[in-house]
Amino acid sequence: MKETEIQTERHETEFLQACLDAGKRILQMKDVVIVHHFDADGLSAGAIIFSAMLKNGVAPAMVCWKKTTLENVLALKQRKEKQVVIADLAYNPLLVEHLKEKEVIILDHHEIDPTPIPENFTLVNAHSYGIDGGIEVSGGGTSYLAFRNYKELSQLALVSAVGDTQDKD
Repeated sequence: MKETEIQTERHETEFLQACLDAGKRILQMKDVVIVHHFDADGLSAGAIIFSAMLKNGVAPAMVCWKKTTLENVLALKQRKEKQVVIADLAYNPLLVEHLKEKEVIILDHHEIDPTPIPENFTLVNAHSYGIDGGIEVSGGGTSYLAFRNYKELSQLALVSAVGDTQDKD
């Protein structure tokens, strides 16, 4: 789904397929930097993506952010990598404005900004499929679903869920 609208109907099957499709595209990337959040969820999400890529012969660069700021986005824009995978950081207009020359895939679970998604972006977010990313799936969970064929990475998804307090109920 390209929409930034939150769906009221649940579409779990489509969400799972979107995750798998994004994972396949990520595994085809060769010139990539992974940008992830700095908390347990984001670190786990980044580690899942990095591990899956490493198993496929690519050692991507990694960058850890506390939040998406203009300074961070401008630094990312200046990087040599042409492809960016963002994990556990919300879709943000700053990314759209400054990353026009890069291919961007975002795996996330936060509320969605209504900024239209440009052609060079792919956003996979639970909210787009009627799933509450606040309590039903973490950033690491979304990343794991993209690479769920690597069962050994499921432990990192559990760390991310607990680290994001997805276990509070």
